[in-house]
Amino acid sequence: MTLFRIISETRISYLLKNADAELTVLKKLCNVPLYVGDIVKYKQNHLTLQTRKNLVTKSSNRTIKDDHQIKKEQVLASNVDQILILIALDQNFSLAKLERFYLVFSQENIALNIILTKKDLVPTYQSILDQINQLYPQINVSAISTQDTNSIIQVKKHLQPHHTVLLLGASGAGKSTLINHLLGKKTVKTNQTRSDGKGRHTTTSSLLLDCSELKIQLIDTPGFKGIDKVKELDLSLLFKQILDTAKLCHFSNCQHISEPKCAVKHSLERGELSEKLWERYCYYHANIM
Repeated sequence: MTLFRIISETRISYLLKNADAELTVLKKLCNVPLYVGDIVKYKQNHLTLQTRKNLVTKSSNRTIKDDHQIKKEQVLASNVDQILILIALDQNFSLAKLERFYLVFSQENIALNIILTKKDLVPTYQSILDQINQLYPQINVSAISTQDTNSIIQVKKHLQPHHTVLLLGASGAGKSTLINHLLGKKTVKTNQTRSDGKGRHTTTSSLLLDCSELKIQLIDTPGFKGIDKVKELDLSLLFKQILDTAKLCHFSNCQHISEPKCAVKHSLERGELSEKLWERYCYYHANIM
């Protein structure tokens, strides 16, 4: 038996690779679904899945005939050590978009970095960074431009040797361009953004690439428009201070509006809770919960 890693897949097959060989195995010969990043044992055209560290997933909305949508979990990759989420500053950037990415893809034991791309096209990028850092100091966020060599060097410093790094983001966010800079050569095809500012899809399925210079493996993923999670979002990732304070309210079902002995209102009045953070929490409570 020989260990391989799945580096890509098509509708009918998996592409496997190790230090010595590369081979294709038909999916119909596998008794369980496999994903890019999986480690498998190969013997006589049979694959045995090795224990996964994790799976990175999102929901895939599928429209059925009566115009209803059902949520189905879509696996993007497995055995991931770090996630880089790329969000383009020139594509209708909003706090809500950043918050949604963070809530959907935060996972225990996976380092998560949010990278705001194309800062050269948005002169106010520093004020956006300052706002995010003030609201959410727990989020590792930075802004880059492929025109700014130093910002790419800073990204490289966040990458740990022998880790598997997953890149996520909407179409046109610059994943393929960043990968080419990290690899030091044009390996992944890139396209210009459309005239309406939206991105074009350049990656059609997840693909694992070796980055020998940085001693890491990169997984590029298809760009997507909407992001959601099949399971309920954990708002404590962003609003733990508010949720912890709410537990001290006199009434367990306190709405923090006009109820007496409301710990949240008192904390806001004393300046112990950020008004802006409270506004973001109210937005999510009204639109997500």
